[in-house]
Amino acid sequence: MIRVLESQPSLRLTARCSGGEERRLSILVVDDDAASAEGTALLLKGWRHHVQVAYDGEQAIRLYEAQKPDLVLLDIAMPGMNGYEVARRLSRRKHHAHLVAVTGLGEPKDRQRALASGFDEHFVKPIDPSDLRGILARV
Repeated sequence: MIRVLESQPSLRLTARCSGGEERRLSILVVDDDAASAEGTALLLKGWRHHVQVAYDGEQAIRLYEAQKPDLVLLDIAMPGMNGYEVARRLSRRKHHAHLVAVTGLGEPKDRQRALASGFDEHFVKPIDPSDLRGILARV
């Protein structure tokens, strides 16, 4: 199932361009835990970004190809195709989004493996909103 969530206008934060104007990002959230994926997506939509959600690796790759997002927030420990494999495949594409691992795997070896697989950054769940704001500012 692929869902695009509606925004919540009460939350207003978007990435800022160098000129100070609002920049809305295209973001793909990938997590087999629907509550986690949808919670993150709702927060991002509240910040007025365009967000799509995928619940497995195959969906993630299809949406990535169709939408060419600016940012992918990707869980690692998913059944079937895990996040490491998804990141390897996405990082080889002509269009390269900023890939961020958002996972329960937080040991130094997990971070090293994530970066070696093509992720640009690695965060442990639950991601703090201030960390998420930092990611948005770097994209």
